[in-house]
Amino acid sequence: MLEQAPPACPRPNFAALVAECRQLYLDRLGAIVREAGVTSAAAIAALQGGAAEFYDEITLRRARAGFERCAFALESFLAQRDHDIQAAAEAYVPRAEGQERRDLAALAAGQAVHAGDDPAVAPLVAEFLRSDWRRVLEAVHLEHGGAGQSWTDNVSVIDELLWSLTPKHDAEERRRLAATVPAPLRRINAGLARIAVAPAARTPFFDACFALQTAAPRAKAGATSKAARRLKQRSRPASRRPKRSS
Repeated sequence: MLEQAPPACPRPNFAALVAECRQLYLDRLGAIVREAGVTSAAAIAALQGGAAEFYDEITLRRARAGFERCAFALESFLAQRDHDIQAAAEAYVPRAEGQERRDLAALAAGQAVHAGDDPAVAPLVAEFLRSDWRRVLEAVHLEHGGAGQSWTDNVSVIDELLWSLTPKHDAEERRRLAATVPAPLRRINAGLARIAVAPAARTPFFDACFALQTAAPRAKAGATSKAARRLKQRSRPASRRPKRSS
């Protein structure tokens, strides 16, 4: 047979206990006064009334003091907890900000190298843009942001490089190729140094670029890449549309 659990103890009624103690105190005070020879009921009642007021005042003061101590302790606890939370959060703020900056840099770099997706781009060059040059752009964005001259210069390398690899069909384009190729190659070399690509590891890419750029002036006419069209649009003065007659 299962043993029955003992009945739960009733929760004490503190208000009733205080009232009971108060009445016991007043009754005892009345008995002491009567033993002392005071027989007037009115006098005893008056004495008990004054004692009751005094008792209530003392009880109230103690209750208020206890409440104030509890409130102060709670306030101190909450203040310490807020301080601890703030201190713990401050350690993660730089990490969160750093991660946000890295995410923005990765997004901007990914959008910039999107030009390498053109099917006309040589596979080796497209892979270079998606890997090494994307890392360069992320590093530049983290260091200088996406609005400075350093970012603009390194993004422009993409179109300049792609244009240098497209066929050149007239003497002007060939002269321009000879004059402009060194600048983007220098920036590419500096960018690869920024991300710690060893000089020996850069050689295959530069050799391939040299071969493609050497072949470009002799290449047969074909489709012009998106990069070449963008560069032509930049160098061409904006055409003015004829005003419509009213």
